[in-house]
Amino acid sequence: MLALLFILLPLAWASQSITLSSRDESPCTDTHLFLARGLNEDYPGRQGTLVEAICPAISPNSCDYEDILYHSTFEANYCDSIFEGVVNGISQLHAYNKRCPNAQLVVSGYSQGAYVVGDMFAGGGGTFGNCVQGSNEGLDLTSDAGKKVTAVIMWGSRRHTGSQPYNTLSGAEKNGTYPRPVGELETLDKWKSVLIDYCVITDPNCAGGDVNEDHWNYFELYSDKAAEWVKGQVENNATVASNNSESSSVTDIPTQTSTPLPATPTITASGTSTSSESAASTSYPLNLVGLAVAGSLVVCM
Repeated sequence: MLALLFILLPLAWASQSITLSSRDESPCTDTHLFLARGLNEDYPGRQGTLVEAICPAISPNSCDYEDILYHSTFEANYCDSIFEGVVNGISQLHAYNKRCPNAQLVVSGYSQGAYVVGDMFAGGGGTFGNCVQGSNEGLDLTSDAGKKVTAVIMWGSRRHTGSQPYNTLSGAEKNGTYPRPVGELETLDKWKSVLIDYCVITDPNCAGGDVNEDHWNYFELYSDKAAEWVKGQVENNATVASNNSESSSVTDIPTQTSTPLPATPTITASGTSTSSESAASTSYPLNLVGLAVAGSLVVCM
């Protein structure tokens, strides 16, 4: 049994003009970010820092974000949470693309959220630890939404697999807790021109390391670097889809039943945790519409 350590730390997040409104009411932007939070984080979690780096970097392009909605708590079944995130994430990409077909799409996931994002593009499913995850196909890269995916970022994923062309940082050659099988890697490789996978060698999740803090501090250290990469992707209108493809399939959305979530994320601080999955609860003081909460950080190990 792993010991739990809870430390409350004040957080500061620079005030910016980026806003998040209801997805059905917000205006279309040039670039739209989707964020999959880490385990036990409040929306948007540590990746709020990433948004604050990316959106100014790609100015004068308009930019906003939405959270991929899924239950990401220690109480939830881990495999069910992953599958729910995959289902909702793919559906949200298709929905936004249908409403805003010209927007470039950027997808980022941290910790458990990186697992979700990886499965959104590689496909997923199987037995992991003591739970069974529903199977899904990856997003069709020739679908309308797939053609607009400009950047995909994964941070500290338990499914990190060593020696892939999109891996970066010191853990690039290492395997995470659940490295991907050949079939999923072949699918993910099709996205390599828009994909980057961050992992440091001391990260317990993605590289079998033993420094929890190195899993928690990606966004303090690498948000600006990631923002520069996204800027290049946006400026080059990066895409993996063939311009000659006539397919606009949306049949890649998994159909297994998942527990519905409220339309708007509830931002509440989480007080306890019971797992070594490293992304602890966070809440940020945001200058975002409908998301103003006091900031704190709960560290679990």
